[in-house]
Amino acid sequence: MPNPVWISLTFKYNLDHKYSDSVNNKALNKSKHTTDNDEFYTYYKDIALEVDNYASQLKGKHIYCNCDNPYLSQFVLYFIRNFKKIGLKSLTSTCLNNPHGLYFHVTDIPQSIIDGNSLDIMMWTKKHTVELNGNGGFQTPECQQILKTCDVVITNPPFSLFRDWYDLVKSAGKKYLVVANMNTCLSANISADIVEGKARFGCATTNRVYYFWRSSPTSNDRLKIGYICWLTNMKTVVKPFIPTVKRSISDYTTYDGTMIIKVPKLAQIPAGYKGVMGVPITFLFKHNPAQFKIVGFASHGKDNKYDMFSPHINGKEQYKAILIKYA
Repeated sequence: MPNPVWISLTFKYNLDHKYSDSVNNKALNKSKHTTDNDEFYTYYKDIALEVDNYASQLKGKHIYCNCDNPYLSQFVLYFIRNFKKIGLKSLTSTCLNNPHGLYFHVTDIPQSIIDGNSLDIMMWTKKHTVELNGNGGFQTPECQQILKTCDVVITNPPFSLFRDWYDLVKSAGKKYLVVANMNTCLSANISADIVEGKARFGCATTNRVYYFWRSSPTSNDRLKIGYICWLTNMKTVVKPFIPTVKRSISDYTTYDGTMIIKVPKLAQIPAGYKGVMGVPITFLFKHNPAQFKIVGFASHGKDNKYDMFSPHINGKEQYKAILIKYA
């Protein structure tokens, strides 16, 4: 059994950080192509706001946070605080940490720790953390073996490796709830699952701007990033979205070479229209399968069998769209 990892813990978990007003979507875009700017720590409040919706589905489950430093991750803190309330079977986290990754695993948490202060939780977590043989990356054989033993994976993976993360967790047949970039959800592997009803946006009902730490929960290096969503294959509850717009179809333009109308905003979805419509990706926050059927996407026209065409109007390229019709 490896020795516990003794790491100097000079910070405290703080659930009441004021959000920075700086907007830095460039950092998110850069993270798609590089790995040197790729760690974004999610706020506790954002985690609680979403994960609270799945409490009944998480009861009695083994939770694995496979991209989470046990000392820095607010996912780990959330599940420690709510371990008994939800009724978890176990909590595991691993993270990349050269040369040896960190491994945290518990099957029970004393009530005194759950009710304790930040320092109590950190010192207790420290005692239950050991080194892995490998570097702790989610793709390592060691972490893939841990993945096989869990029920649900909940985390915020590196944006540049999101597709690899998704394919790995999907191939393992696990339930998941994950922070994602909305554009990534239109990639070939994920968009097909969305069309087939195997993946969906989480319970958040709007395109929220999320705030992330870049280095640690107490750093001032915080970013405000838009176009963020939760992606899951668990059950979600979506309030009915009732279009009320009654406009002539001639008011809408059609995509080149198709009879599919472009609907620029969700509020402009025509009530009762029988044909196929191209709508913004933000529609996925409102999608209720009982109301609308997703028939495909308009992205590049070649990503997968559901990518119907590259969206252009009068020869001018348009934003990617989700293709829907009334159910």
